[in-house]
Amino acid sequence: MSKLRNMQPIEVVIKAGIQELFLPADSVITGKKIVAIECFTATQMPKSPSGASSMNDTAFNDAYLTLGNGTNTPINKIPLRSLVKSNNNGMIPEIDITIDTQKSKVNFNQTTNLSAGEVLTLFVYFE
Repeated sequence: MSKLRNMQPIEVVIKAGIQELFLPADSVITGKKIVAIECFTATQMPKSPSGASSMNDTAFNDAYLTLGNGTNTPINKIPLRSLVKSNNNGMIPEIDITIDTQKSKVNFNQTTNLSAGEVLTLFVYFE
């Protein structure tokens, strides 16, 4: 992998009882080639870059990411825990896609462990 130079944090705000949350629109990464995505458990990052509490670890382990690019869904149901650097021998998981944030989402198998207002933080690396 080439050096990761450009990174944009994306924060997905959790809503109680909602099983599917789309990524927020982000003009920085829209139309850019995404080369890696990293996320963090609440144990690793108790507070998001904005200062909000991170999504609890139980909900985190029950969630997955779907990346869409506008016309289809080329990368489907990536477990969030597989995007944690420490679960990948210290490597940031590589992705090779141009995504549309409004067609990309986080899904939860169940909503009982979700706490409204908590935040899932993704570090999106791009060219």
